[in-house]
Amino acid sequence: RDQPFFAVFNDMTTHQSRSMVWPQAAFEKHVAAELSPSERHDPAEVPLPPYYPDTALVRQELARYYDCVTAMDRHVGQRLAELRADGLEEETIVFFYSDHGSGMPRHKRLLHDSGLRVPLIVKFPEKFQHLAPAAPGAVIDALVMFADFGPTVLNLLGIKVPADMEGRAFLGEGASRAGRSVVYGARDRVDEVYDCARSVRDGRWLYLRNFHPHLGWAQPSVFCDLGVVRGEILHFAGARTAAQRHYVSATRPVEEFFDTENDPWNVMNLAETKRTPEQEAALKRMRMLLKRERSRLLDQGALPEDEMWSWIRAEGAPLRDVLLGKTTHRPDLESIWDAADLVGTGSIDALAELLSDGEPARRYWGVIGLRHAAFDDAAVRGRLVDHLLDASAAVRIEVAGWLGHFPETREAALEVLATDLKAEDWWVALRACRAVELLGKDAASMLPQMRAIYAEHRHQPGDASLYLAFSSGAFLEALGEPTEPWDFTPEAKQP
Repeated sequence: RDQPFFAVFNDMTTHQSRSMVWPQAAFEKHVAAELSPSERHDPAEVPLPPYYPDTALVRQELARYYDCVTAMDRHVGQRLAELRADGLEEETIVFFYSDHGSGMPRHKRLLHDSGLRVPLIVKFPEKFQHLAPAAPGAVIDALVMFADFGPTVLNLLGIKVPADMEGRAFLGEGASRAGRSVVYGARDRVDEVYDCARSVRDGRWLYLRNFHPHLGWAQPSVFCDLGVVRGEILHFAGARTAAQRHYVSATRPVEEFFDTENDPWNVMNLAETKRTPEQEAALKRMRMLLKRERSRLLDQGALPEDEMWSWIRAEGAPLRDVLLGKTTHRPDLESIWDAADLVGTGSIDALAELLSDGEPARRYWGVIGLRHAAFDDAAVRGRLVDHLLDASAAVRIEVAGWLGHFPETREAALEVLATDLKAEDWWVALRACRAVELLGKDAASMLPQMRAIYAEHRHQPGDASLYLAFSSGAFLEALGEPTEPWDFTPEAKQP
């Protein structure tokens, strides 16, 4: 009281756990109980995105999400009432925002507008109206990133923003009213689910580059799969539209390109259609912008995790310092991204040439590119066998996860995965575990090892054990083995 403050309140009411993962009974007890019958949402009236099948269960779960929003809105109102009661309403600038799209399928974790475009409301009391970019109630279409929040708060306080601080102020004196020209997005591993995709978005166009196109958007994910709505969408038996197939397909396009003004749901991929001259010019520009932004930001995502750790250990410094050249050595990040760019675009020969590269991360992208381009090609697979012994864990595990599907190389591939499952570094063990999980029945001989991983980690605390238990447990369940059900409700006792 009586001193400046900066406070952040994180309201979890609309979190994925509440909106789709908890059983309905837990939702009713902990969220819906706050609402009157008139505040509950009618499933028949909820807006249905075109990428969802129109079923009773999907509508029920969408209504549940909107119920969560109503409860959350009430909580925000309570925080504002507290400010008013404390006499601070006219002294406080309030930001209201979400951290990403909703926890519903095809929203959170994806790079489409449904995943990255979020609400942002800023409330200025009268005494600070001179710092606002427009009159109360105005809607501004300027592009903003979360990286802009730090500089913006400093600018509102009249504190000089450090030159090396990422982001730009969008509020306060001297702030840019036009906003930024482009927003950069990234998707990498989440829990046990490996991925690599990047996006750029300007005021109209959205461009996605998928570097793991051999994997679909709806990969197996234990936490997500606890939601009945995901199962409903994934296993829908009716005829699907193209928009509905996009999310559930086993693979995905190398590029996705959307005109957000005319396609706000991002369901018409212009990268796969005949384009107008305007669209073609925009696509070329967005490709260039993606490369420019990832270079400017020193995006480290082209490095597999074990290679990141190798650099950190070798140089004895945080990876950011290594990439900035503050240590003796650093990886050639541009060259590694160049290798990643060959996925889905390079020839078999160009990708195969990467296999002999001295840089492990470039070899990794050679494997990914070849898997996407020539999964069933025996001659190509034959060139990979020696890399089951690659010094890089990421390379040999990706090779093993591919060759394990084929009888002639299965035994050697599973031997590699069995060894890396026992790695001291959890990120190596997790990559191996995920490879075994995705092999499914082709890795049935590894049931004993996966049972051991599950037993070791199921009740251990920490994220690493959680992810290993997720992956090993999913493998066991798929093969009909008994596992303990996951419970993330408030009553559950998690390690």
